[in-house]
Amino acid sequence: MHGAAMDRESLIKRESLISRFWAYLRERYDPLQFVPFHLLTVAAVGGLVRLRFDAPADAAHVLSHGALTLILLAFYFILRVFDEHKDREDDVRAHPDRLLSRGVVEHRHLRGAAWGAVAVMIGLALPFGLAMVAGAVAVLAYALLMLREFFVAAWLRQRVVLYGLTHNAVVFLSVHLVFLGFGLVAGEGLATLRDPFVHAGALAINLLVFSLEVARKIRTPDGEREGVETYSRVLGLRKAALVLLAVQSAGAAVLLCLFLTSEAHLIWARAGLMGIGWVLTVATIRALLRRPTATAAERLVQPAGLSVALYLIGTAI
Repeated sequence: MHGAAMDRESLIKRESLISRFWAYLRERYDPLQFVPFHLLTVAAVGGLVRLRFDAPADAAHVLSHGALTLILLAFYFILRVFDEHKDREDDVRAHPDRLLSRGVVEHRHLRGAAWGAVAVMIGLALPFGLAMVAGAVAVLAYALLMLREFFVAAWLRQRVVLYGLTHNAVVFLSVHLVFLGFGLVAGEGLATLRDPFVHAGALAINLLVFSLEVARKIRTPDGEREGVETYSRVLGLRKAALVLLAVQSAGAAVLLCLFLTSEAHLIWARAGLMGIGWVLTVATIRALLRRPTATAAERLVQPAGLSVALYLIGTAI
């Protein structure tokens, strides 16, 4: 390491733990991205609950929206910490430039913060009732299974698509947790989790989020990195891009079916927003396949994320 770089590294490590932790969050769990995303996700679930159960958008709904957003933020931070521990050795080799790999923030710091996030989840679940607490514990238990890679790590890591499906299932569960929270406030109770409409809504949001996971792991052949598993490495660039489009389209189709069968208001506005999102994804994928550059592939998650945001807004209104 050059002298200037070493001096900079020393200065960074002398900063307060709060400053270093914030730098870590900006790098690996950026609040400027994830807070709006979780707000939109919860708003979309809230929109589906209002549509299904004719629940009013009153003060209790708004307060629930805030609490459920914080629960999701805490939960996905815990998942981030689990991933940092699970992939510890691989990340040091594949991503030596990251703050955690450089020791600017240490794993023990993340473990302490994760315990705090668990306390936030349980503490915010309590006002909803014991059913919500049990739901929070259930999703945390699934996250622990993910940490252990379901005790078949070597076998699962050789199957990147199955790996993605088993790990993305946690989104399905966490979205059900949000549905449960809104359902309890609306007076529907545990019946919320027995409603096929709720399962379909959770599946749709799960598919949209999974499309972002696929977009995040698409690279051109010259952009692939040793030790980093991607969908494009397994399926090829074209097939991986088409999987992204298919998964996102399936999520949007399920949502549109829910709107049509429930006689949702503003149906044309909802469909219009989703149509814009779909066209954006198609245009981006087409441009990438016509001119596949490493930079365009790495940035594919940005337009894909904007499309998903439009789908969620269309669901929330």
